[in-house]
Amino acid sequence: MAKKQDSGLSCFMIVMKFHGIPITKEQAENLSVLDPVQKTGEIEIMQSAKALKMKAKLCNLNIKKLKDVNAPMIAKGNDDEFFIIAKSQDDKFMILHTDKPAPEVVTRDELAKMWDGTAIIINKKGVIDREAVFSFKWFIPTILKFKKEFIQVLIAVFTIQILGILTPVMTQVVVDKVLVHRSISTLHVLTIGIAIVYIYELILGLAKNYVFTHTTNRIDVMLSFRLFKHLFALPLKYFESRRVGETVARVRELDSIRNFLTGTPLSSMIDLIFIIVYIVVLFCYSKMLTVIVICSIPVYAILSAIVTPLFKKRLDEKFETGANTQSFLVESITGVQTVKSYALEPKFEKKWGDLQAEYVKASYKTSMVSATAGTTGQFIQKVFDLLILFFGAKAVMDGNFTVGQLVAFRMLSGRVSGPVLRLVQLWQEYQQASLSVKRIGDIFNTAPEPILNANQSSMPRVQGKIIFDQVHFRYNPQGGEVIKGMSFEIPAGMVVGVVGRSGSGKSTISKLIQRLYIPEAGKISVDGMDISLVNPAMLRKQIGVVLQENFMFNGTVAENISIHCPTATMDRIIECAKIAGAHDFILELPNGYDTIIGEKGMGLSGGQKQRVAIARAILNDPRILIFDEATSALDYESESIIQNNLKEICKNRTVIIIAHRLSTLKDAQKIMVIDKGNLVEYDTHEKLMTLNGLYAYLYIISSKGVRSMDKAQKDYVLRHSSKRDKELKYDFMPSMLEIIERPAHKAGTVIILGVFTLLIAAIVWACLSKVDIVVTSSGTMQPVGNISSLNTYTSGTVKSINVEEGAYVKAGDVLIELDTQSIDIDVEALSQQKEVLEAQKEIYTMIKNGEDVSTVDITKYGANLQPYILTIIDNEKAYQNNLSILESTKENAGLTRDIAQIKYDDYNTNPMISVAEFNAQKLVLQQAENEYLQAELNILNAQTSYSEQINSNISDINSKLKQADSELEKYQLSLDYQKVIAPVNGYINSIAVNNVGETVTSAQQIITIVPADAPVEMACYVKNMDIADIMVGMEAEIKLEAYPYNKYGTVKGTVKYISPSSFNSEQLGSVYLVKLDVDNTNPGINVMSGLSGSVEVKIGKQSVMRYFLDPIVKGFDESLKEK
Repeated sequence: MAKKQDSGLSCFMIVMKFHGIPITKEQAENLSVLDPVQKTGEIEIMQSAKALKMKAKLCNLNIKKLKDVNAPMIAKGNDDEFFIIAKSQDDKFMILHTDKPAPEVVTRDELAKMWDGTAIIINKKGVIDREAVFSFKWFIPTILKFKKEFIQVLIAVFTIQILGILTPVMTQVVVDKVLVHRSISTLHVLTIGIAIVYIYELILGLAKNYVFTHTTNRIDVMLSFRLFKHLFALPLKYFESRRVGETVARVRELDSIRNFLTGTPLSSMIDLIFIIVYIVVLFCYSKMLTVIVICSIPVYAILSAIVTPLFKKRLDEKFETGANTQSFLVESITGVQTVKSYALEPKFEKKWGDLQAEYVKASYKTSMVSATAGTTGQFIQKVFDLLILFFGAKAVMDGNFTVGQLVAFRMLSGRVSGPVLRLVQLWQEYQQASLSVKRIGDIFNTAPEPILNANQSSMPRVQGKIIFDQVHFRYNPQGGEVIKGMSFEIPAGMVVGVVGRSGSGKSTISKLIQRLYIPEAGKISVDGMDISLVNPAMLRKQIGVVLQENFMFNGTVAENISIHCPTATMDRIIECAKIAGAHDFILELPNGYDTIIGEKGMGLSGGQKQRVAIARAILNDPRILIFDEATSALDYESESIIQNNLKEICKNRTVIIIAHRLSTLKDAQKIMVIDKGNLVEYDTHEKLMTLNGLYAYLYIISSKGVRSMDKAQKDYVLRHSSKRDKELKYDFMPSMLEIIERPAHKAGTVIILGVFTLLIAAIVWACLSKVDIVVTSSGTMQPVGNISSLNTYTSGTVKSINVEEGAYVKAGDVLIELDTQSIDIDVEALSQQKEVLEAQKEIYTMIKNGEDVSTVDITKYGANLQPYILTIIDNEKAYQNNLSILESTKENAGLTRDIAQIKYDDYNTNPMISVAEFNAQKLVLQQAENEYLQAELNILNAQTSYSEQINSNISDINSKLKQADSELEKYQLSLDYQKVIAPVNGYINSIAVNNVGETVTSAQQIITIVPADAPVEMACYVKNMDIADIMVGMEAEIKLEAYPYNKYGTVKGTVKYISPSSFNSEQLGSVYLVKLDVDNTNPGINVMSGLSGSVEVKIGKQSVMRYFLDPIVKGFDESLKEK
């Protein structure tokens, strides 16, 4: 089925020509195997570009914003046809349709009608260093391609590590606060919090594993494909110089490298960061215990240093024995017919057993080294855990550590030792991966066959003329030459036979023509083109090869014939089969051309396989055909069939027949005789016989006596509509490409980023939200009257006792009078002085505020104050008079200055005035200016001086008033100290003094009163460690235990009394008595004397974040104080 014009392929060829790589249609098709029905699409264009080491990107462009198109790009139109956008200027674009003779210019709107924005942009990559040695850096570009996914995984791991810090801290809070204070509500909150942390870790772990596994699978496919692609890009010499099993074993080493790069290092990087974080946190808890944890790290390092060389040696042994076992297995299965024919099973079984035993021993030794290192590491971890437990418990007993801190420290220390153990294991894995890199480097450090580039010529359809010019070749630098300065010419269309003894170099010539080998010196040309300057794939595409043993792939007969040309039609396959003499036996097969022939063509005989191979070789109509011992192993019937069709096969082709049987060369137009790498004879059969040389000798003795390529099974992207579903398109990609291109499901990203966002939101909430900080205690309700007491304020003697025990008193009654030492002061004189000062301050303040004091009515002041007021008013009048004189002087000076200025201006404009007169007038003007300025300065100085004097007088008066108030206050206080007054209505409960004349001391309790309306109060005992946080007036919540209808009833309270001294309690140690007023307004709770309960005094508010980090912060503060 013929294809219509392929716009995608044509556009690709034009763009490549722009980048300096002119290629033909055949070359382009060879880069990406095309389907016979579908046209070239985006995927094929991108694959072909990457095959030419170009950078290709499929993108969606905004047509409205598109500008500055400087390089051609391939655009896909709304009709699914491709065209080229060459360049742009303003709102005009030059485009080229491959089915039109010339480019055209369109506007932006016209372009938008024919194009939806889908484009392929192709650019050149940077220069690749071919000399770079294969190492871990080779994998970095592949991993960086998925940096977005790895960043998501890092975010997930980072979040999990942060959540990991919360669990020990919450556990510490439970042990140190919840258990001690028996706070059920806090336990509920913390339990729910820890459960949420665990759920977050579960969800994040699942999402992380999904994204990570999906990404590593994509990397797996990409790395495996790159390795496979490079392996098959290697020259044939590489495979001929190495065992198959060894190569397979090296390829399998990619697994260990991939697992190392995409596994442990990622989490270990986060572990390493958080080891430092955890150590800082541990240091805040305890420096001594942290030192123990840190000391474990060098021990692990020493263990790793001891184990690593031995482990590396065991890995080398394991690989070598594994490669030997693999090679022997492949060799045995490949040669199973020979094994059975010679009954070699016992010998091979014994050798297999020996090799397998060596491999098992090597694996056992490797496993033992690894297991010993792991077990020893665990033992070291347990030893240091024991040290932490011992010294931590000792610190708890010494009171330097709480039980909760010890539990949290052990949990956090485990998060340090665990990563350290993983780092030790990582080092072992690194050694194994390094060895794997070294072994795979044997593949990647071998230079591949050159590919098409701008320096190579394109390969047109050849005619078949072959020229060897002084060609030298050897298999390795140390070996001898196989081809020694060989020169010959084969005209196009000639059939040439090649004969010679075994090992003379006949097959080497065919491989040199195919460029499977590269000559050491000399030149090989086809149709005058040096084959070293053309793409080997393009060359081999036009050469058909039939070997002595042609490999058949597991598939149908038709697939094996068309394996290198999947676009071939069935008619063409049948035509080639007829020419090769294979059509008849193929029709006799069970399913004809659709018959499955099995692995290596087991369903066909040797002759049948050779005829299928000939049909395969001529399918794409090569101009050069090589038969390399193609009939040497055939029976006479099969050879006869091939010989009878040889004329048709060789028609219009250059044919080279390499054979031992000289009878097969009867149709050769010339015969080439090779001996020990030299061309000794080259002529027709008749002339060679007359020479009586080597050919004649070989003929007398004998009388007596595709290049193929893997089939690329490709599924194409569905193109039945121009708008394809983004997810559906992956289902139509090749399996490998689907795995690489299909991104991870968005659910994984959403979960990771969602949980991370929730964590950030939770942290922000914890920083902004406040919780009440409470001091908890237990206590009992008691009447308030039992604790009302009166104390003395000063020492003295009892002057009178006005009440007795049991008497009812009212608030304000004087209960006891004391005789105390009073202050000797003239109160009357002090009061009069204060009155004068206040009157003076009033007048001075009016003057300061600019008020007119001359109108003040002095009669409102007493006679004793009027003289002081009149003096201030007189001073004010004197100041104002003086100020008026200064103002008048200023006015006169101003008038004099103005007159001098007028005269000066007149002199300045009058030409009749002499210079002397003008200068004299100028001097008069300057003197008038100076006098005016001096007058202004005098006024300013007078105002400033008077203002400062007023302010100074007011300040002195304020000082004297303050002193007078202090003296009067002291006097009044001395009077108050002489009386003990009843604060409330109530009954006298007790009197500490019995007789007049008794001596009392300051702050001595002498009377207690039971209030008439005695409410209950809560008396509780606060620990010494908490008493400093409590102040009178703080609110509290009182929970009454064993309340009839609820577990406890709650009432409000207020701290009203704190005992100034402590006493020892058997259960609580040193405690202080604290009393609280009880708000008994809740009608549902009957607060009675004797009820016990717990008290929570609110001492402030704290952020939720600080609440959980407070233990760490306190530890850090303590460590700073110690420093």
